[in-house]
Amino acid sequence: MIKVSCLVENQSQKADLASEHGLSILIEISGKKILFDTGASGLFLKNAKKMGIKLEEVDLVVVSHGHHDHGGGLGSFFQINHKAPVFMAKGADKKHFKISDSSRTDISLDKDILGTYTDRIHFLNSPLELKPGLYIITGIEQTHPAPNGNKLLFEKNGDEFLEDKFHHELIMVLKDKGGLLVFTGCSHNGILNMLDKVTYKFPDAFIKAVFGGFHLMLPPDPDSMAMNRTEVGKIGEKLLQMSLGMVFTGHCTGNKAYGVLKEVMGDKLQYFSTGDVLRL
Repeated sequence: MIKVSCLVENQSQKADLASEHGLSILIEISGKKILFDTGASGLFLKNAKKMGIKLEEVDLVVVSHGHHDHGGGLGSFFQINHKAPVFMAKGADKKHFKISDSSRTDISLDKDILGTYTDRIHFLNSPLELKPGLYIITGIEQTHPAPNGNKLLFEKNGDEFLEDKFHHELIMVLKDKGGLLVFTGCSHNGILNMLDKVTYKFPDAFIKAVFGGFHLMLPPDPDSMAMNRTEVGKIGEKLLQMSLGMVFTGHCTGNKAYGVLKEVMGDKLQYFSTGDVLRL
């Protein structure tokens, strides 16, 4: 059995658990604890404690990409956990920005934290099996359109701000006898492209569950939608055409886009919010 717990996400239906614009998920499998992302702050630690989860016992951490809402809690995590290695894709340590007409916001991971814990942090530039049944996938090809919200996101190279191509985003896959669990973080590369990549790597495996945000809103407004209703609906239709079990989403998918996807996907789609625990 695999246990998947949402430690923090944009929403909470539990009165004693707080939420933030970020994502952190704990996976427990075969006696091991794997932390996928750390939210924007140390809030995931407080929620975990209230949920009876000891993050001191986490064996391994994967950070989906180089944005602070997914790795902002690393500093707090290192203070309480002194053993778990942290894996992220090459380039996640670069400077990343959200730029609009009126503002320029630094959304990078904390350079001081990255510099202090160089012995714990490992950067990957190719697919890898970290542990038996635990895979990291990089190098995501763009067959389907990437989310429109990416147009506001940039990577700094010297003095230049370049459109972020999200080479620093990875996919985490867990494989057991029942099939695959896929974790996508924000899906800046596009959830369809990411699932195509997983299917290419594991052509004969059944994807029994997908977890992650789909970046279909314009942060921080959960009721915004970066694509039109027809485009979002088509994503739902294509997800239904794939050999998938359940899809659990939230965070940057946004309320409005979730509603559109739910109309299309029905019981195949479920919101995964702060405090939710699943056993698969």
